[in-house]
Amino acid sequence: WVPTLSMTPLRAHRLLRLAVRLGARMRYMERPSSFTVGAVRGLCTSTSGKSKPDKANEHDETFTSTVELKGKKGGSQAEEKSAWTKFWDREMERREEAKKRKSEGWEKLNKDMSRSQLQDYYDMQRKRGKAEPAIKEIIPKSKAIAFPSMVVHGLDGSTFDLSDNFANEVTWVTMYGTALAMQMGQEWLDEISGEGIQIYEVSVNESWFSRLLKPLSLRGLKNRVPVEKHANFATVFGSIAPQKEKLEMVNRLTAYSFLIDKRGAVRWRSSGSPIGNDLELAKTFIRELHKER
Repeated sequence: WVPTLSMTPLRAHRLLRLAVRLGARMRYMERPSSFTVGAVRGLCTSTSGKSKPDKANEHDETFTSTVELKGKKGGSQAEEKSAWTKFWDREMERREEAKKRKSEGWEKLNKDMSRSQLQDYYDMQRKRGKAEPAIKEIIPKSKAIAFPSMVVHGLDGSTFDLSDNFANEVTWVTMYGTALAMQMGQEWLDEISGEGIQIYEVSVNESWFSRLLKPLSLRGLKNRVPVEKHANFATVFGSIAPQKEKLEMVNRLTAYSFLIDKRGAVRWRSSGSPIGNDLELAKTFIRELHKER
């Protein structure tokens, strides 16, 4: 191949350099066992016009012959595996992980979009916040799930993992994200506070706007909640999507109440305000958990 006379000298020079490089690469691809670090270094220095010391050439030739000898004697696959192959193995693993994360993200988005906010409002207005009917029986130990780990901040200034405070205590946890839901949760607490259990209230603030107004929100809660309850009144600013998914908290506007046994397992749950015999059920189940060993 020869450049035509119609080409400019600069373009012809570039094409000739490209042809030389391609030819050099093809020659090295025909001898994969000799394609070593030294060969690559020699190719780079030859194209840049710099000479290479004799000792370095001797070292590269020795390294090349050693690799060829290992290949003939049946060296390990890890030694024969080229750096390029290792790079592509890592790249494919990274792409598979990214594809998996993307698939999980789409599944979560579809799940969130499957329930509209209008349904949340409907539950609040027509069902007194009942996203689902209260469970009529206590959950057996074998089927109960552990309350998930959740780092919260108490109004008294403490920071702790809520799930660490359930050992050897029957516990009632109420979680809500709106002022109306707080009133619904208080309807439960007014009736069960004398049942000999420890009680935690958790104010969940997931939106960016609530995080922006965090100082004002904390000041309002401290003024609204009695001082003696500050240690057991906690706040969360930020997303708790994994915990909400595990606890099946589908309605973002209502209150959720959980009865937790001495092992930290959720044995009963309800949402919204107590209606019908919900309070009687809750008190009965609390007494049963007190008797469990």
